[in-house]
Amino acid sequence: MGVRGLTTIGVVEYHDVHDGLKNRNFRVEYNIQTNESKCACKLFERHGIVCRHILWVWNGRQVYKIPEPYVLARWTNKSYKPIVQDETRNVIEDIDKADIKKAEMSKVWSEIYATVGVMDTYATVKYMKQLQKTLRQFRENITGPIEPKTKSQEIEDLLGITASNDIDLRPPNKAKNKGSGKRLRSSKEKAKRKPEKRKRRCGNCKKWVNHNSRTCNLPFAESPPSDDDDEEESEIEEV
Repeated sequence: MGVRGLTTIGVVEYHDVHDGLKNRNFRVEYNIQTNESKCACKLFERHGIVCRHILWVWNGRQVYKIPEPYVLARWTNKSYKPIVQDETRNVIEDIDKADIKKAEMSKVWSEIYATVGVMDTYATVKYMKQLQKTLRQFRENITGPIEPKTKSQEIEDLLGITASNDIDLRPPNKAKNKGSGKRLRSSKEKAKRKPEKRKRRCGNCKKWVNHNSRTCNLPFAESPPSDDDDEEESEIEEV
């Protein structure tokens, strides 16, 4: 590893660094003022790791601390920490402070559980009421006096909306369904109510029956009775 050539243009130096392992030269671009460095191997752009060619140039320029832009968060102890938000869902940028707050909150819960456990075993009702009063006063000192909420206010807080006084939609009038409409008849009832088949007049016997001259039971008459005979028979039956 060594510098085979150096070219300076303004505040930018171009170092031709020889890599003995690969037996080839890599050009490193180095800014004297900002310590910005770029190498032709593109290792930092691909994997986020500063290559040995840039480190060789930094060592020659007496840069013994890696510049901050080249220390990515993925290589630090902050890479595994999740995003922390406060009560209003704002992202807390200072994660260390959030961790301290979380640790202190754990201690507070430990003290509360330990106190409640002791009171459940040894304390009387008087001490329990005193602890309730102390906790209530402490909460009110932080958030202010808490007024009791009505049922509608609790529902509004739960749904996140406010009830409107202007009601445009009203419930429909109650329908009177008792005794309205007709009951659907069954097929059996329909068959009973079905009128009889209309009779037809037979051409052989000249009677109003449900058959014709071809299906008539009487022998075929060469001279079937006339309509007048039929009327006379009907008159006799009426008498």
